[in-house]
Amino acid sequence: MNVLFICDEYPPGLHGGIGSITQSLARAIANQGHKVCVLGLYDNEYGAADFELDGKVKVWRLRYHMSWPHHELSYKIQRNLPFIIQKTLPAYKAYLSYLAFVEELVKKENIDVIEMADWNTCIYKIGINLPFPKLPIPIVLKFNGSKTYFNQELNRPLRKKWFDIDKAIFDRADSLVAASRYTADVNTQLYRSERPIDVLYNSIEIPAVITARPPENTFTAVFAGTLIEKKGIFSLMKAWNLVYAKEPRARLLIFGKGDTTAMKQLLQANVLDSVHFKGHQSKSTLLENFSKAALAIFPSYTEAFSLAPLESMSMACPTIFTVKSSGKEIIQEGKTGFLIDPDNIEQIAQKILMLIQDKDLQDQMGLAARNEVAAKFNIEGSAQDHIRYYDTAIKVFKSSHTTYE
Repeated sequence: MNVLFICDEYPPGLHGGIGSITQSLARAIANQGHKVCVLGLYDNEYGAADFELDGKVKVWRLRYHMSWPHHELSYKIQRNLPFIIQKTLPAYKAYLSYLAFVEELVKKENIDVIEMADWNTCIYKIGINLPFPKLPIPIVLKFNGSKTYFNQELNRPLRKKWFDIDKAIFDRADSLVAASRYTADVNTQLYRSERPIDVLYNSIEIPAVITARPPENTFTAVFAGTLIEKKGIFSLMKAWNLVYAKEPRARLLIFGKGDTTAMKQLLQANVLDSVHFKGHQSKSTLLENFSKAALAIFPSYTEAFSLAPLESMSMACPTIFTVKSSGKEIIQEGKTGFLIDPDNIEQIAQKILMLIQDKDLQDQMGLAARNEVAAKFNIEGSAQDHIRYYDTAIKVFKSSHTTYE
């Protein structure tokens, strides 16, 4: 089978969960003997090569912002234009070229199926709905969280502009799949749709070997994620004051990009030295820290299906995750981890203290978590599930498109 992933954050550039899962899935499918291509439209500032081979995976990165030498008159003129024009006009033109490239690539690489996420950075920046071209193959839309989805989850106004863009992608897709049952149900309600949305969980590579947790790290907690409100980082800061008051040996390592000023202001003066902001780090660094820590905590307000808890669990790190969104689909409460309400500061502190003060519970819960991830969220098994799903999508598409015009 020949698969094309549409992804605009494929590593090694700065990326989120969609980029990580696309890369892991693309590599796994390619390693199972299928042809895999990845295409995305990127800001010039993203970096990385315009074309590269990531192992057996072919990766194309098209660009959508102007990139003129600073000494040229045209560049100076462009810099004096209103920002909305600087942003929109080149992106609009680039997107039209990108759509043409999609059609060309489908023919050139003999693509059988396309998978794309419900988040499209370039279209959001343009703010104009540009429909995907009609193709002789199915498009599988995977729900990992759109603007409409997250606004709904955070009780923010559903702007018609973004809803119309997201709904157009929804309507264009030939098959629908979500990264969790929760996300599937929310999108069904959002679009008032009777179309079936299947579930293919995000999965990860399971490390073959894990090291024993050093005794000196049994009081260390780890948070990883963007430092924004929806990730629950502000709730964690408030809870950490309570944790430190009862366990002054406790240490918190925070990995992720974002301004730390507001977070530090939530910490009491005597607690500040126990919290260490590490910034954005590589995946290997995160996994190493998960393997050594007493626990990892992710008190999010909303997720589609977060990879970070799976990664910490795979390293036998006891994990505290949110009870909201897809939390219950990942964690078995009290067995493979703990689930908390991000608004319940006392509960967050209580669960952290339960783990940080009980080495036996750390070992027991960490092992159960690793076994759970290996059994249910292994990328190799997920790749096989995706291929079976694509095969069905192709058959359904062909049966309903006996003649392609």
